[in-house]
Amino acid sequence: MVETHISYVFLTGKYAYKIKKPLNLGFLDFTSLEQRRVYCQREVELNRVIEPDAYLGVVAVCWDGDRYAVEGTGEVVEYAVKMRQLPSEARMDLLLPKGLVTRQQVRRLSEKLAGFHGRTGASKEITQVGGRRALAANIVENFDQTKRYTGVTVSRCAFKDIQAYSLACLEAFDSLLERRETKGFVRDCHGDVHTRQVFLDDTIHLMDRIEIAERFRYSDVGQDVAFMAMDLDFHRRSDLAKLFVQHYINKTGDRELPKLLTFFKCYRAYVRGKVSSFLLDDPSASPELREASRLSASQYFSLARRYARRSAPKGIFLMVGPSGTGKSVVAADLAQCGRARHLMSDRIRKELAGVPPLERHTEAAGKGIYSGFFSRRTYEELLRRAEEALRAKKSVVLDATFLRKSYRMPVYTLGKQFDVPVWVLWCKAPEELTRHRLNVRATEPSISDGTWEVHERQAQQLEPVHEVPSEQVIEIDTSGDREENAATLLKELYRRQLLAA
Repeated sequence: MVETHISYVFLTGKYAYKIKKPLNLGFLDFTSLEQRRVYCQREVELNRVIEPDAYLGVVAVCWDGDRYAVEGTGEVVEYAVKMRQLPSEARMDLLLPKGLVTRQQVRRLSEKLAGFHGRTGASKEITQVGGRRALAANIVENFDQTKRYTGVTVSRCAFKDIQAYSLACLEAFDSLLERRETKGFVRDCHGDVHTRQVFLDDTIHLMDRIEIAERFRYSDVGQDVAFMAMDLDFHRRSDLAKLFVQHYINKTGDRELPKLLTFFKCYRAYVRGKVSSFLLDDPSASPELREASRLSASQYFSLARRYARRSAPKGIFLMVGPSGTGKSVVAADLAQCGRARHLMSDRIRKELAGVPPLERHTEAAGKGIYSGFFSRRTYEELLRRAEEALRAKKSVVLDATFLRKSYRMPVYTLGKQFDVPVWVLWCKAPEELTRHRLNVRATEPSISDGTWEVHERQAQQLEPVHEVPSEQVIEIDTSGDREENAATLLKELYRRQLLAA
């Protein structure tokens, strides 16, 4: 017997019988016997389009008062999909680790999928159900459904990165996705094309087309292609993934697919992580199955993050704004999860002065460690450390006021020197909130010596950022929820990085 998150498959040697679990996961409802019968019938009808000889029909499981029997007599207690049993040793995910999948088999699989896509339906209704709006809804649902697994199968950092990247892709690729809709690339697809569904014997078998909801099956054909390519990457056979995709493109002429491939791969890897995570909540699953599912989910989520990080915003993040506008909070949130090195002028200033970081310095403007000489020295050291980080291939967040253009210009020069973008993050906040923050800061230990009086003076000195293209400048209102602000900024940085690529 083989168990999945939504079914049991009983193997007899000649036939395989799939019984659906009586589950309600929101996106599927198998709780009644009649619903399970309907979905069994739908599964057979849909999969006969691809594998007419493998899917034999729907049969009843009966109880005669003494024992259960498939296609027996008595009370019908369950329904099963009856299939010709394919040899388990021919399953692609089991052959890959042994090095027994050939390049010719991958080409044939690619041709089979391309041929199926060429025959399957495309219509206005399919586009409405499976187009870019549905993709967006599915992505949002994925993150809603997996929040409870953060810290279990997906790290908090991975969750944030993948979410920001996915939402950014929806915006950055909207016109391309819309164009593909009008060209008929959104079709009645397979929906679950991964190596566990493929059997390689004398012919190529592609099993288990999704029957539970049209919105998971109707999609851009590129999602089917990306699903298989992703799973080949998962099995450490990126060479076969590239071959599979390129052969599909050669057969179909879909030259736009590479632009979307990483996005679609990330989406499909996240779906696999989500589905594996669901088994952790199944009380009927064995401890061994739950542990295997936990490991599988973690690996798929990690793969999804690696795809997302290919487009991660990199370079120099230059904070701008007077004291109290929330720069250091934004900088710290951006730098977390190893995204960048956080270089803070307040800390560097006190290190250079040889004083403890929390020691208060309230001398008059232009005096002591806030003299013009000491400020220039602080900015020079900030740039020196930034250069050191860039040489180590690290991104940096430069956390200082950078009020004057003359302080910002050397940063742009540094970006050109290392051929990395400079993103200007201009922080702003309402006056009342800024005053409140600074008043609270004055009563608590803080590395910053900023006060309301300091803020007012700095606001007068601030030179607006007009020296670089607007595409490099992001104005941030820090008055909202901190976590939402961080998510919005990360998504916007991903979006701009994608558009600049």
